[in-house]
Amino acid sequence: MAKIYLETTDTTFTLSNAATVYGAAGDQKVIVNEGVTGVTFDQLVERVDLPGSFASFKYQQAGNGLQVYSGTTLLATIPLQADGTQIVTSGGSVMASLAAGVMTLGGSTVSDAAAGAVTPLAAAITTAVTTGSTFVPVPTFSISTATSTSAFEGTSATYTVLLNTPQATASTVKLVATPSTGAVAADLGTMTVTGATLAADGTLTFAPGAVAATVTLPIGFDSLTETGESVTLALSNPSTGMALGASSVTTTLTDPAPPTFKLTSNAVAGTPTQEGNTINFTVTPSGVVVSPTTMTINVVGNDSSPLTNATAPDFNPSSTTVTFAAGETAPKTVSITVATDTMSEGLEDYAATLYDGSFLPITGAVVTGTINDPVPALTLAADKTAVDEGGSVVYTVTSTLAAPTVGITVPYTLAGSAVAGTDHTGTATGTITIAAGSKTGSVTVNTIADNATDGTDTLIMTLGTPSNGTITTGSATTTIADTSLSLGAAEIALSGAASVDEGGDLVYTVTRGSAVATGSTLTIPYTLTGNAANGTDYTGSAPTGNFVMAAGTSSASVTLKVTADSLTEATAENIIMTLGALPTGTTAAAGRGAPITTSIIDTSLTVVGDTGTLTLSATDTATNKTIVNGVLDTVAPATNRTWHVSDTISGTAAASDALNALVLGNTANITVDSYAGLTTTLIENFNFRYIDNNDSATATGATIDATTLNGATKLAVKSSTVNGTTNSDTFTINGAVATAALEVADNSSLLNVKFDNAGTVSTADSMKLITSGGSTGIVTLDDAVNNGFVTVNVTTETAASTLKGLDAGSSLTTLNVSGNQGLTIINPLPTTLTTLNAGANSGAVNLTTASSTLTATGGTGTTDVLTLNTIPTGTISGFETVVAGAKDSALSLATVTGATKLGVATGLTSAAFTNARGNDQYHRSVW
Repeated sequence: MAKIYLETTDTTFTLSNAATVYGAAGDQKVIVNEGVTGVTFDQLVERVDLPGSFASFKYQQAGNGLQVYSGTTLLATIPLQADGTQIVTSGGSVMASLAAGVMTLGGSTVSDAAAGAVTPLAAAITTAVTTGSTFVPVPTFSISTATSTSAFEGTSATYTVLLNTPQATASTVKLVATPSTGAVAADLGTMTVTGATLAADGTLTFAPGAVAATVTLPIGFDSLTETGESVTLALSNPSTGMALGASSVTTTLTDPAPPTFKLTSNAVAGTPTQEGNTINFTVTPSGVVVSPTTMTINVVGNDSSPLTNATAPDFNPSSTTVTFAAGETAPKTVSITVATDTMSEGLEDYAATLYDGSFLPITGAVVTGTINDPVPALTLAADKTAVDEGGSVVYTVTSTLAAPTVGITVPYTLAGSAVAGTDHTGTATGTITIAAGSKTGSVTVNTIADNATDGTDTLIMTLGTPSNGTITTGSATTTIADTSLSLGAAEIALSGAASVDEGGDLVYTVTRGSAVATGSTLTIPYTLTGNAANGTDYTGSAPTGNFVMAAGTSSASVTLKVTADSLTEATAENIIMTLGALPTGTTAAAGRGAPITTSIIDTSLTVVGDTGTLTLSATDTATNKTIVNGVLDTVAPATNRTWHVSDTISGTAAASDALNALVLGNTANITVDSYAGLTTTLIENFNFRYIDNNDSATATGATIDATTLNGATKLAVKSSTVNGTTNSDTFTINGAVATAALEVADNSSLLNVKFDNAGTVSTADSMKLITSGGSTGIVTLDDAVNNGFVTVNVTTETAASTLKGLDAGSSLTTLNVSGNQGLTIINPLPTTLTTLNAGANSGAVNLTTASSTLTATGGTGTTDVLTLNTIPTGTISGFETVVAGAKDSALSLATVTGATKLGVATGLTSAAFTNARGNDQYHRSVW
């Protein structure tokens, strides 16, 4: 140990290592640096500064020496005498003294039995005096594990080497990894370091200012079964003047367990992958693969989705393998291309599943998504590049692919020198629609023979952004040739379009050969006739009226708005404009004052009425599908009209043929319209959307006879609307086929839907009701006339559903509830119900029953509720909440299992629950 002799001129001395210090005459201050131990002083040292507070140390009297400990390590021995020695810490300055054999520190006695804490008296502490210098800790290297104390073979162990204080120059320490307890050098890879440099001989060099380095040691994978192997990393030989802290760390080497595998894809959630594009599927092991492993990715339709399922030919390949060698840890990616075809299929869903070597699905390794048709290319063309005044131009948008089920809409603008309402009947903006299954959509623009010599005009149509597809040719120009003849000064001519689309504007114009004199007007009477109903089929003028030319003008116009009524008329409609007696002094130009008859072009969907027909709007031979679109018109007809007369519609062998019908509610007759007469074969899906824009209390709805819908597998009533907030409509399907699924989804709460099976009571009859969310009115199965359903199966999909109730006249005995969404039926179930089974439902089931013989089973959810208006004799299980719903209810809990809450319906004053078991635990709930 070093010996240090202080001179009388030495006032302050700092120790960074252990030493024996001898004082001299005068006052010397010795500072003990942090980390220094084993220092001894003689009695001539007047002041000792310690690296910490008084509470940082323990103190013990050893003869005439004050021993100072850090924990169990002796830092310093300070001899004392009667005049004392000044001890200074960060907490202040006190005197340590020895008198009559008793040692004190700041007035508090220091024990001679064992080292212990000593708290100087507050009055003895001079807080203005603290350690006179910043203590500089001894530069110290230490090592620790950055992960865990064990590492799997095939992975890496990570360590951290720290230097407690930055240095002005480079500093070094030796780092060695040593295998032990059965491990050999071959089990270890080559160490790599970040934050410092590692030489081949193990010298770890920290650059000036560096304080941390990360060491990574690969652990080899050998496929052998071993236990107890380990590796130790140790530090040694630090730079001169530096010390070691925690100098070694040991890591246990562990054989890896078989990993789990995760399947992911690069498909963006909610965004379909279009045909022709690639989906990348990635298989990621959770750790080291311990043995050669081959798995299969298989892509099929997603049965849990409401969309159409994709099939194997939609993917290339639809099945592929992924192989991992033993010891691998990196993910593997395979690419599957969505096949391009010529079919218009719309959105299709898929599920990619990862299977193990035995072709068993790996738990959780499923990826779902959707695919879509490729983006079609759209081209605009006009049937004429030039047209005479009074002629028409048909603008057509053509798609390279058939439109999907929702069709394609393309907005357009009309511009050019031709003026809307003067030179043509078109509007400045509009939309061209390509119907589902079709490749073209058109709009007709009529030009106006204006009887004015005004030169050639141009009409330019430009397409906007389509709902689906890209524009390749988006503009078409038509020249309107001026074919008008000059009028004499007093001659009058009438002009107007020969035809107009429903929803369009019809402009009639009278023109005089000269302007009306200043201060005068010219009035010419007219009448509007034809078989189109004024006020219903068009608006804008009374049946009679006047063209009025103001002073200085030579023309006047009347604009009619043609109604788009969604009805296909049995007889083609027209409007006839006829001029009345001309004012004195004017005459009609030869051949140009006669009445003009304008035909209304019916652009509505096909109306299924007395003389209407359903049309096959999309027949795709490639997919062998038939889609039929139509409207059931109940707005104005008398009661009991047929919705298709003596006609049969046949589908194909495909199982996805569909009839989509818009049902217009009856607003004119109190008696509900009844539709019959349609016969179908091989049409599986019938989709009805009921619309009623009238809130009259007499608007009672519509009835459809479904007895001749042969082969139906689904009868759906979806997305229906009823105007108003008060009066409900009822849409009834009579003769519902017992084997067909009934779907009620997203309808107005003012629409009651009734399915009436015309068959007789039979235990074989069952009805599947699919509810897919939305507020639904009363859903009726089995009215009091035809009680044909004994078993009813309700499946909830997509979203939780609320039904107001089932028909009070129903006599069903069994209700099965399945699906993954909740179901609430507000009104009590029929008293005939004996079996209620919701065991296959994972949502929240909330039901009410008044059956006295019921046996009920709840679902797998955790919030099922059963309200008992009558206490049944059967057992109740699986319902977490059981509610007494009737006055003075008395329920024996001996028949109830699985309930954790007992409820009392709102408004009841009491209910009795008897025969509780000793281990039952219940919470009261007001329901």
